[in-house]
Amino acid sequence: MLPLFGREVRLTAIPFDTREIVMSTPRPTPLAPFVLMVGAFCILTASTETGSFDAATAQTGTTHKVSMTIENGRADRGTVRVTQGEQVEITLVSEQAAELHLHGYDLTAQLEPGIAATLSFAAKFAGRFPVEAHRMGPAGKGRRHSGALFCVEVYPP
Repeated sequence: MLPLFGREVRLTAIPFDTREIVMSTPRPTPLAPFVLMVGAFCILTASTETGSFDAATAQTGTTHKVSMTIENGRADRGTVRVTQGEQVEITLVSEQAAELHLHGYDLTAQLEPGIAATLSFAAKFAGRFPVEAHRMGPAGKGRRHSGALFCVEVYPP
C-alpha cells in the first residue's frame, strides 16, 4: 500500500517491469549507412548554400553608386545598403586628410582635403561591414578616429 493524494493505493505490478519480456538484440540494418549519408549530405549542403557566392551573380552588371561627404569627422549618412553580387562604388570627399578602411573586404582609401576618392568592390560577402578612419587630420598629425564613420550592409539576393 502506497499513500497517493491522501488515499492508499495498492500496486499489483511494478510499472515498466521488463523482467519477463524477452528483448531482441540490436542488429545492424542496411538502412543505417544510407540514413547517415543522407544526413551528412543535408548538413553539408545547408552549410555551403548559406555562405555561397555565385560568380555569375556578380556579373549582373549592376553598379550601386553612392556619394558621401565627411565633415568634422562624421559621414553624412550612416549606412550604405547593397545586394550581394552588386558592384559597389562609394565616392568619398572629406574636408581633411584621412585613411579609411572597409573592414571585411580589407580595402583602404586615402583621402585628401576636397579631393574625391573611391572605394570600389564587388559585394561578395553578406553582412555588416564598418568603415573606420584609421588616421584623420593633417598629414603627420592624424589620429585614429574611434568607431565607425559608416557601415556597408550587404544583403543576400
